[in-house]
Amino acid sequence: MKRSGHPAVRRPLNGRRNILSTIGGINASGAPRAPACPNPSRWKPAHARPPHIRVNDLDGMAAYYERVMGTLGYHKGVECPGGVQFVNDEDGDAVWISPAKEGVPVAPGHYAWRAKSAEAVRAFYEAALDGGTDNGAPGPRDYHPGYYACFMLDPEGNNIEAVIHDYQA
Repeated sequence: MKRSGHPAVRRPLNGRRNILSTIGGINASGAPRAPACPNPSRWKPAHARPPHIRVNDLDGMAAYYERVMGTLGYHKGVECPGGVQFVNDEDGDAVWISPAKEGVPVAPGHYAWRAKSAEAVRAFYEAALDGGTDNGAPGPRDYHPGYYACFMLDPEGNNIEAVIHDYQA
């Protein structure tokens, strides 16, 4: 049985995701309770921690990443006031976009995702241009044979990259 997203999200026997019973639950009156946002920093070491990008503008950056990550097969997973998760069901990969903690400045980072093809790298680049800044157009790089990537600065200054490692011209 394939699961995606946070390890607390289980699929019941009918195969449908049961978020309310596993994350949010039911309150005392029997009404559904809003799902709590899973905290990736509390995951057990046995679980790979997905990238966790802290941002100043959660809504704006969630819309940006939904468009950009969609080119690589990601879709919106868990969404709550504490963040938005984007999941790739094919390989189980995930990334979290979360608001910066109050009083803690956001430090831009470098985040890279594997693409399936040079066309996917170019699609990522084109989608990221809408709101982002070019930091390296799609093309082969000298890092190692077959490295083909693009680099963008997202609206908050993170260097984001889509890459393939087996490019053949």
